[in-house]
Amino acid sequence: MTSKTLQGLAVLVVEDNDTFSKLLKDEITNRGGDVICVQALADTLEAVKRASFDIVLLDNFLPDGFGESIIPQINASSASPPLVIMMTADTHPNTIQSCFSAGAYDYFIKPLSTELAMAKISRTYQYIQTNRRVIEQTNALEAMLAEQANEQKLASFVYQHMIEADMQSIDGIKVEKHYDGDFCGDFICIPNAPADRIYVFVIDAMGHGLAAAFCILPTLEVAQSMVGKGKSLYEIFYEVNAKLNRYIPDDRFVAMAGLELNINKNSIDVINAGLPDVFVGMATGAITSVKSTAMPLGILSPSEFSVQNTSFHLDEVSQIGLYTDGLLEQSNEVNERISHKEFATRAQLLHRKGHSFTELMQTMLTHKGRQALDDDASVCAIDCIQLRANLGSKLHHYHEQKNAVAQCRFGGVATSSFCFSGRPLGNTDIVQMVIDYLNNVGVHPELSQKVFTVLSELVLNAIDHGILNLDSALKEEIDGFAIYLQERENRLNSLSHYDLIRINVEVRKWEEICITVTDTGQGFSSQTVNQKEASLFSGRGLMLVESLSQSVSRNAAGNSTTVVLSRT
Repeated sequence: MTSKTLQGLAVLVVEDNDTFSKLLKDEITNRGGDVICVQALADTLEAVKRASFDIVLLDNFLPDGFGESIIPQINASSASPPLVIMMTADTHPNTIQSCFSAGAYDYFIKPLSTELAMAKISRTYQYIQTNRRVIEQTNALEAMLAEQANEQKLASFVYQHMIEADMQSIDGIKVEKHYDGDFCGDFICIPNAPADRIYVFVIDAMGHGLAAAFCILPTLEVAQSMVGKGKSLYEIFYEVNAKLNRYIPDDRFVAMAGLELNINKNSIDVINAGLPDVFVGMATGAITSVKSTAMPLGILSPSEFSVQNTSFHLDEVSQIGLYTDGLLEQSNEVNERISHKEFATRAQLLHRKGHSFTELMQTMLTHKGRQALDDDASVCAIDCIQLRANLGSKLHHYHEQKNAVAQCRFGGVATSSFCFSGRPLGNTDIVQMVIDYLNNVGVHPELSQKVFTVLSELVLNAIDHGILNLDSALKEEIDGFAIYLQERENRLNSLSHYDLIRINVEVRKWEEICITVTDTGQGFSSQTVNQKEASLFSGRGLMLVESLSQSVSRNAAGNSTTVVLSRT
């Protein structure tokens, strides 16, 4: 019994000799192949148009012409044309060369040896099968690479959005980064904070690239939320650790150092959890270090986690340097690393000369030479002298504010209206402008912080769900967050002066404020508001606004919300 070595092979035999044609058909069919026989050039071209073949066995001398004349047409018949094997009794080299030049894959010499013919057909079929597998694998690889490219593009958009959202430009804070690729496992976060404070976080996720960058996302989410609420540095570190411990894999962690500069208290608090020593340059010229007092975040359970806070007087500190271990772990061309002692000595020298700690990056790059970058490397330098100079007016204003509060205890009303339309809705810090106004009026700092949190929720809701008409449910879907951000950016870019938010502020007394936020969005009917109230503020916002306000009311159209807030 003949083995089915040609199973699945489709062959077109073009031969005007019936005996020879039947011989080929029987041999191929016995081995599992499928065969169609024709006897003329015209029939050949019609056959390859109507059906798909793997091989065409083409006689060169046919009643209506030479077989080699239609090889180009056969090869152009489809995206994956059949391979042409010529059959000819003409052994002249010029004839054979002419067939190959026309596009033939192989040839037989007549009279035909059946064994040789079947061997050539089998070898050709093996080539076809191998080529198909290569094509399939190439297509699969290209599809995978295309999918990865799309994911990379999506991730890059989300990551870039995070950078833009969390990297404020503050005079007195300098940042330098070095990393390979589109993503950096290091992150410098300077989130929006109450007017009397500045928070800075230097974050180093395990590894580098995309995997490391995405471990930073839950860290930023917690830090942003808690900074907006005016939480302490210790509370922020505790909550970040708890979230990472719950949501990221066991073999992943995030090292983080952070500081809170509180203008009202004239203090700087520093916490280090897993990063190299934080350098604190004192006004005396000395340097002290804040060592890590905790495991990197995400390793320990909340019940096991503990971290220590180190405090300094703001006017006693000249500058602070926070950096990731990529600076210390970088090897040179002879595989040597900078010792911690050498690095600290360099920091001391820079500080004594009045240079910024950002120059520690140059120390690493000089040591690295031509060696490739071993890890992402970042350094952040906080110039406290410059910050004090820039924020001195706020410090002075704070003392004036306390006096104003004392004078306003027994009454006084201040009202104001803020209006924003078009592009400024997307590129203006609306909330901070209102807070600055309240500080100028003399509102108690504790009430200002409460207003900051509530107004942030109301303005975000008015822009996203009112004017931009975005559905927050989109963020619950796979890849929804990135799609939400992209759609938000697109809609912000198309705003006109008809798209408007108005904020009316009435300071009724030193510890009570009434705020109304109105937008020109479609709004909601009163029935829809009741049905969709939870989605309107998306969980956290609803609870926050309700819990911090004395009262919350909305108009019938659903595009205006009024809250009353008090200090108590």
